[in-house]
Amino acid sequence: MYRRAEAPNQLPWHRETIPPHLAEAVAQQTPGRALDIGCGTGVYATYLAELGWNVTALDFVPTALSMARERASEKAVIINFVEADILQWEGDGKFELILDSGCFHGFANNQRQVYKQQ
Repeated sequence: MYRRAEAPNQLPWHRETIPPHLAEAVAQQTPGRALDIGCGTGVYATYLAELGWNVTALDFVPTALSMARERASEKAVIINFVEADILQWEGDGKFELILDSGCFHGFANNQRQVYKQQ
C-alpha cells in the first residue's frame, strides 16, 4: 500500500491523533531515549521528538521512512531513522520508552518469541 500512496493520508491505518495512552505515558516521564518500532509515517516519533525525546524510529518499509523523514523535516526535529526488520535489528543500548503501534500483532507465534528477545 505504501507504493501506491502519495501521502500518509492515503494509507487506511494512518492517524494524526496521538493516542491517550502515549500522551499519558510521556507526561509521567522525563524525556530520554525512545524507540518507535514500526514507525510508519512518523507521527508518534515526531511527537516524541517535539517533546524532547531522543528518538530512534525503525521500519522496514523505505517509503514509510521517507514519509517519516519528510514529517520530521517539516517539524524541524531530529530523529534517528533506521531501515530494518525488528526481528534482526540489533539496537545500541537501552530505551526508557518503547512504542509498538502496529508491529507485534502481525507476527506469527514463533516470531513473537524472537521479538520478545530483541
